[in-house]
Amino acid sequence: TCNDNEEVEDPLLASFLANLVVETINAKLLEYKHAVRNLRSAKNLNFTCANLELIKVLYLRQKSELSDVEYVVALETYPSGAQFEATVVAETNEMLVDNAVSRLNHYNNESHCAIFP
Repeated sequence: TCNDNEEVEDPLLASFLANLVVETINAKLLEYKHAVRNLRSAKNLNFTCANLELIKVLYLRQKSELSDVEYVVALETYPSGAQFEATVVAETNEMLVDNAVSRLNHYNNESHCAIFP
């Protein structure tokens, strides 16, 4: 990210936001399950996209902007050790995960599960 940000030392908030990001990623994977199934059938491939679970929070930072409360959270997931970074915007009554979730490490044999638009 290009904006200044500060490290946030709040384990409960970090865990909450990281789990929100994991839920968002899993929801996106579910949306594309049909497309993955068609790809598998077309190419006679045998794979399944796993449901991700949070292993740990790598860091939580708050963007230093006065207009919005935005957090950048990085996390690691199970079963593949996939690491992601996402921005979460705090609005009046809800937290929203930005659509641009970044993968921080390599896909290895999981690239077929990464067909986000």
